[in-house]
Amino acid sequence: MLFLRKSKKGFTLVELMVVVAIIGILALLGLRLFLMQQIRAKNAIVKANTATCHTIVQGNLADTDYTSTTGTGNGTGQVDAIAAVVDIRD
Repeated sequence: MLFLRKSKKGFTLVELMVVVAIIGILALLGLRLFLMQQIRAKNAIVKANTATCHTIVQGNLADTDYTSTTGTGNGTGQVDAIAAVVDIRD
C-alpha cells in the first residue's frame, strides 16, 4: 500500500510574521533617515537665507555709509551678529 505524501506549499504563520516584522523595522529606519534628511535640508535653507541677508546688509551699509544714530559704534553690530549665525557649523 502506497501512502501519498502531501507536499507542503506556502509559508507558515511564524515565517510570515518574521518577514512582516523585518519589513516594519526597515520601514522605520528608512522613515527616520528621511525625516533627519528633511531637517538637514531645512537647516541648510535657513543658513543660505541668513548668508544672503548678511551679504545684502553688508552691501547696503557699504553703499550708504551708514553710521549708528545711538552715538556708539558704526552700526555694524547687527551685521556681526548675522555673520556669527552664518558661521554656525552643522
